[in-house]
Amino acid sequence: MSQSKWSLERLNEAYRKGYFVGLSGRQRGPCPYEDEDVLASAWEAGWHDGNDAVRIHRARPAASPGSTDPGSIGRAQSG
Repeated sequence: MSQSKWSLERLNEAYRKGYFVGLSGRQRGPCPYEDEDVLASAWEAGWHDGNDAVRIHRARPAASPGSTDPGSIGRAQSG
């Protein structure tokens, strides 16, 4: 791996691309930034975060019918 120049924009882009791959539930596969240390790390961090988000969502119990949205508590009572 080489030391390459990188910018904040490229770092964010690498993270987002990795995040969406992880969020899609796909296996990690090859990193498109494998030749660029910092960007590869950002992509891998994004993949891990996206993958964790999927696992957390799947582990959460489904809302039962008639359950209240936590964000609506208090709104229904105001008037």
